[in-house]
Amino acid sequence: IEMAEGNKLGNDNAPIKLVEFEDFQCPYCLRYSITQEPLLISEYVKTGKLQIIYESLPILGQESVNAAEAAQCASDQEKFWPYHNLLFLTQAQAGQGSDEQSEVGRFSADNLKQMARWNRWTRIFHTVPVAVFDRPTYAYQALASQAARRFGRHRLRLRQARQLAERPPPAWCFIMAARHNASATELRAHRAGPR
Repeated sequence: IEMAEGNKLGNDNAPIKLVEFEDFQCPYCLRYSITQEPLLISEYVKTGKLQIIYESLPILGQESVNAAEAAQCASDQEKFWPYHNLLFLTQAQAGQGSDEQSEVGRFSADNLKQMARWNRWTRIFHTVPVAVFDRPTYAYQALASQAARRFGRHRLRLRQARQLAERPPPAWCFIMAARHNASATELRAHRAGPR
């Protein structure tokens, strides 16, 4: 995307600054990014009247945090906007605009296992470095997946994870963290509280 620098889009001297606070799992953010943002870019950003500044506001759970952290890594490499579009495309392809759900695994480790089923999935690996966060019961399946095998020689070891943002794509790392014994469904039910 032209005129992009990190999480900013447009001229730094534009008279109007629009700061977007978004969550990559938010269906309203998705709708805005599909319907309003392209118009703002073509009518105002490209004419130098507006600069858009994206700020992550990951309020819908751990997957929102995962997506925000990955987007920050993309921003550090001047690839924020293509990654931003890719994350919202992932949401749109999953039907997030009409069937609103969060914390369903779109931005979690088990997706490595399923990634080969996604439309043009290899583009993700060739666009930005990928951080894959471990989830219980999915680690071995994810590491044996078609995506992991195809890009196996580009995998960083856990001790190299801090270097991921500086690596040119394709590069990826499987990040194992402390696990919780409850399933994702149980965690969501607990977070929602009694009904």
